[in-house]
Amino acid sequence: MLPLVVLWDGVACAMWLASFLRNTVRWRGGEYYIRDGLLVPSTSPSSGD
Repeated sequence: MLPLVVLWDGVACAMWLASFLRNTVRWRGGEYYIRDGLLVPSTSPSSGD
């Protein structure tokens, strides 16, 4: 069981680090950019997926 805990910690850490590589957020079906600490809607229309 311990190897799975170590594996999960590694995966969670990698996901956390990867989150700093993007400046966009997908929230409630819309795409937003993070600029100056604010969520700014993207100018492209949402595909509605």
